[in-house]
Amino acid sequence: MYIQAKVETRYFSKTPNPLHVPRPQLVILNQLLRDEDYIPSPQNVVSVLYGQNYPKPDYSNPEKIRLSDCNRLINEEEFLLRFPLHIIDKPSKYLWDSLKGLVWRVSPTGPRALHILGLPTERAWGINRTKIFSLLKEMGEDQLAQDYAEFYLFGWKYFLSNYSDSEAGRSATMSGINVLSRGMEIGKSWFSKHSSSQ
Repeated sequence: MYIQAKVETRYFSKTPNPLHVPRPQLVILNQLLRDEDYIPSPQNVVSVLYGQNYPKPDYSNPEKIRLSDCNRLINEEEFLLRFPLHIIDKPSKYLWDSLKGLVWRVSPTGPRALHILGLPTERAWGINRTKIFSLLKEMGEDQLAQDYAEFYLFGWKYFLSNYSDSEAGRSATMSGINVLSRGMEIGKSWFSKHSSSQ
């Protein structure tokens, strides 16, 4: 609880009257580093609160990392097949619970898609959502870029309505589903091209 209090105090000292309070993500790195599939984020997007400096990532095998990104995109299929049953009985403010479950799936889909489409690892994983949107458009993924942006825009509208604008909540949800679906297609396409060449 000490760390939680410290993070909260630090945030409110820098932002005294926030429109909303973002949720920082605290990660205990030790266990992640033991996972052979773990790909560390670029150093410039990580702030170490306690412990040793964040390790310099090894991006020397981009094809292995692309395969990992590809597999993660393809594995969203199971989630997408189950998702309708998770949301069908969630009216009005209860949509939030389902929408919240999409956030951590939609967010990395942009960098994963960009990486698979050829952007270097450090670049794909070290940029913000505005740049992700721009680069997706540059790479011909206009609809994915639009859905990616609308997921956040409609989600914000839903939040600002105090979760009463169900249409905005449904629009954010549909945009998120579209992002995951297109990401899955990109992953399957990359995998079929690369598995047949080996």
